[in-house]
Amino acid sequence: MIIWIVFAVLTALAGMSVLVPYARGRKLASDALAARGGSDAEVYKDQLAEIDKDAARGILSPAEAQSARIEVSRRLLKADEAQDLAVAVH
Repeated sequence: MIIWIVFAVLTALAGMSVLVPYARGRKLASDALAARGGSDAEVYKDQLAEIDKDAARGILSPAEAQSARIEVSRRLLKADEAQDLAVAVH
């Protein structure tokens, strides 16, 4: 009978050792995402500035520059939405 109690306690400890870090990991991952969220937006803003510089130098045609601006703007909006979602979770 004692052996079954020992097995039950060991099973509970093994289960807790797996579940506790998992529960903490979700909070840490969401904190990291919220902290990193601004950097994505900054990268896309820098890309928009680079597109403007390349268009001014004549490296990109006006159509190419406009297409690139639209794509980077879409990514910027998506990054802002992800950052807002991460902030709303907290």
